[in-house]
Amino acid sequence: MIILGIDPGTKSTGLCVLEYRGDTSKIIKTLTISTPSDFDIIRRVCYIYDAVSVAWAESLPDLISIEEFSYQGRAITVDAQGVNRVIGALYLLSERAQIVMLDAADWKLALSRNVPSSAGKKSLDFAVRRSVELRTGHSFGSAKQHEIDAAGIALVAGDRWPLILKAGD
Repeated sequence: MIILGIDPGTKSTGLCVLEYRGDTSKIIKTLTISTPSDFDIIRRVCYIYDAVSVAWAESLPDLISIEEFSYQGRAITVDAQGVNRVIGALYLLSERAQIVMLDAADWKLALSRNVPSSAGKKSLDFAVRRSVELRTGHSFGSAKQHEIDAAGIALVAGDRWPLILKAGD
C-alpha cells in the first residue's frame, strides 16, 4: 500500500511517500515544501496544495495521512489558523484517496513507546527518527523534522489502517 504522509504547516509542510509493509516499509520520497516568506496566507495555502497535488499525482497513494492540528495549550494565532486552512485545502484530495487524520501526540507516542510522555520535544523527535529509520532502513541524515514526521505519520496510519477499515464497517 502506498501512503502519502503529510505534516502540515504554513511556512513549511513535510511530505513522505511510503510503501507500507509493516516493519519493512520503504520510503520512496520525502520533501519539505517551503513557502516564500512574502506570501500571504492564501498564497501559502495554494502553494502547499499545488505541491501536495503534484506529489499525489506522482505517487497515486492508496491512503493520505495528515497530522491533525490541535489548539490544546496553544494560542489561536494567525499561523495556527493558517495550518487549519492548509488542512482544509488538503481535504480536497479526499476525492482521490482515503484520508486519515492522526493526532500529533498520539502518533508520536505510538512510535516512541520507550520514551516517557513527559520527555521533551527533542527526546521525542529523536525517538521518532530512530523508530522510522529502523522500520524503513532509511537514513535521514540532515533531513528536516517535517520530513521525518511525515514518514512517522504515514507509518502509524499504515499500522492502524486495518483497524480503521474495521471500525468503518
